[in-house]
Amino acid sequence: KIHGLDEVKVTAVARDVAKRALTLAGTGGVQVVGPAPAPIGRIRGQFRWQVLLRGPHGNAVRAIARELLAGQPRGRRVEVRVEADVDPQNLL
Repeated sequence: KIHGLDEVKVTAVARDVAKRALTLAGTGGVQVVGPAPAPIGRIRGQFRWQVLLRGPHGNAVRAIARELLAGQPRGRRVEVRVEADVDPQNLL
């Protein structure tokens, strides 16, 4: 999931993450769904988007997720956060 206070920045990061995921997925059988606004698009002032990775081999999906997260800034003052939820119970 991708979330932050600035709607324009969150949208831009979500699109960038999805584009990078498609490049990393290539023809390896991993499907990239999104980016799309989360079903509940805003919680506590945070705009929320999703990029879903799914495929028959969990290792390939996890490798792509790790690569996507490795390029993201970290720390308390990050404007837009990118987080992974492995095997999400729901997508709200």
